[in-house]
Amino acid sequence: RAVVGDVASEKGSITRYASGSYAVVAGGDGNGVCGDAVVPNSAALALEGAENVLLDGVWHSMSTVGTFDAASSYPWYGSDDVVDSWL
Repeated sequence: RAVVGDVASEKGSITRYASGSYAVVAGGDGNGVCGDAVVPNSAALALEGAENVLLDGVWHSMSTVGTFDAASSYPWYGSDDVVDSWL
């Protein structure tokens, strides 16, 4: 749970990016949907029979949104201080 999608936010903002990502993954417009900036919680927690782990403040990607090579300042699933939370 890191980002709530907001379709009305400024173009290029993380909340607008997230709403677009959530819409692609789960349908709708992604507005007001909570997730990791790429995958909405509803999709991440939908696998029946799986052990679900919800990590507050953890992002999907290790790179800055819109790039593939610029390191993000936010914790992601593979961050040293996060990995032990879900292993």
